[in-house]
Amino acid sequence: MGYTHYWNCRTFDETDENGYREALPIIRKILEEHKDNIKNIEASEDVIAFDEIRECAETFVFEPGVADFKFCKTYREPYDLAVCKVLLVLNAYMPHLEIRSDGFFHEAEADTQLDGTWDDAVEAVKKYGVKVTITKTEERRLRKRTMVQYEVKASL
Repeated sequence: MGYTHYWNCRTFDETDENGYREALPIIRKILEEHKDNIKNIEASEDVIAFDEIRECAETFVFEPGVADFKFCKTYREPYDLAVCKVLLVLNAYMPHLEIRSDGFFHEAEADTQLDGTWDDAVEAVKKYGVKVTITKTEERRLRKRTMVQYEVKASL
């Protein structure tokens, strides 16, 4: 188990490739902003990768062009905000990239729509021109709690 973010780019075409290249300067800025919580940073044409500073969670690795289901367990460690921001920016620039997260599913009574650092990430990426649409997709009763599932889509 663990608090996990997921992504998949089933189709990777020229628009995704160009979008990835356009997103890289923003990704580098985000990683610079979080340099106190991350290490082993790489943001190149081939990969975006970084580790949580205390090595308590998994390495975040995003490889453009790899059409495969990927995930990263952040365990809500401090670098989680960087992971969320990077995924939102990539989602905005790459039309075929889908993102999901354990943070998109939580109690209906919560003060926020999204769990973990997602609300902070949604707010933070606005300065890069990224707009985020949050859509409620499901509500269900689990034991004595009402849980809500959201879909998140970023755009420019």
